Amino acid sequence: MGSASSRVERSTQLRRRASLKTTSAETEELPSAERRPKELSTEGDADIESSAWEQSTSLVWSLQLFVSPGFDTEGGTDVPKECQDAAVVTQDPSGARVFAVVCDGHGSQGKAAAELAAESLAERVFRGGALPAAKISSRAVSLACSALQTEVMGAVTSEYSGTTAVFAQLDPSGDVFLANIGDSRAVLARAASTGEGGEGEVLEAVPVTREHKPEDVEERRRIEAEGGVIAQQQYEDSERDGPLRVFVQGGDVHRGRGPGLAMTRSLGDALAHTVGVSCEPEAHRLKISARDRFLIIASDGLWEVCSPRDAVKWLHKFHAKYGTWTPDRRPTAAKALAMYAQKRWKQRFGEGILVDDTSVILISWETVEKRRTSIELVRQRRRSSVAKVLHAAEMAFARVVPGADAVGAAVAGFSPALLWATGAALVA
Repeated sequence: MGSASSRVERSTQLRRRASLKTTSAETEELPSAERRPKELSTEGDADIESSAWEQSTSLVWSLQLFVSPGFDTEGGTDVPKECQDAAVVTQDPSGARVFAVVCDGHGSQGKAAAELAAESLAERVFRGGALPAAKISSRAVSLACSALQTEVMGAVTSEYSGTTAVFAQLDPSGDVFLANIGDSRAVLARAASTGEGGEGEVLEAVPVTREHKPEDVEERRRIEAEGGVIAQQQYEDSERDGPLRVFVQGGDVHRGRGPGLAMTRSLGDALAHTVGVSCEPEAHRLKISARDRFLIIASDGLWEVCSPRDAVKWLHKFHAKYGTWTPDRRPTAAKALAMYAQKRWKQRFGEGILVDDTSVILISWETVEKRRTSIELVRQRRRSSVAKVLHAAEMAFARVVPGADAVGAAVAGFSPALLWATGAALVA
């Protein structure tokens, strides 16, 4: 969704309005002055409690995935558009180690780019959980993404098409490896203090990846060093407005100069990569602590209209209200959050706009004593939900129709091949 050439004029008006919401408050939520999320840990007295918790517990992961196609609201009706988001969740043969990825495509072939990247990342990085998260090499992931860039460039013929990617591997030890390219994000919900949780608990949003945008000083420096131009879109009336974008040198911004990419890292985007846009992933590691509650991985269909704090607060209220992430006869938490975000698009920007595709992966966990391993618990779940799981896997492999629901267990015993969706829900 970052290429100016892929948007009609009224959607650029949407971007112009969307840019007005970018405030210093959003930047202040990042965890360091350098805006580089590193190893995250608890602080002070909580270190002792968290250390004891880590030594005695193992984590069993539960995942919900929902990909909601965007739509055109012109004329007062919601007309679905092609969904360019793709998302994958998969597990190792034991069911204990999981991998999740969200890709947000843009340009005329953004759908193909996103689907290829999502599936390939699961194969290139996760490889069936061959390595524990703590031992995944950032260098190896960088090489995998470089190879994937070549693969995407070969499959996508449009030099204006590409995709973002944000992905995570999660181990039962609580070790998490994350990496991202572009403006899709991951955010961790963390309690202000350790405890049993509940409605009265105060949660804070901790961004564990950062967006790669032209506004970032280091990103801008790289683009300009490679001969790129950082500027706002120029409209036919010569007015410049909207978010900063990446252009090549020369020509008119509106007519003759592309690509107008609103991010500084991506997969694909052949033209933008000639002027410093990079496929280099930014890798992060964290250790889930006793204070951590859930992890959100999402495309910017969510983050354009919800700050990390808003998203965490909304999910916290959802769980407090229903006592579960999967209430009976109601949308799952991931689906409900995606629908809420798309409703906010219309509320914030009015009618006659393009509402963006919105992908949400919600990751939560149960703690078990290490003597009762997560594999044993997964086997127990497997015995109780085989029919449900097989149905979900069959629907996933059929690549369910955009907007449909496929319900199953993302961790609890389906075939360790991919569950993935382009406009569907897969939940634990």
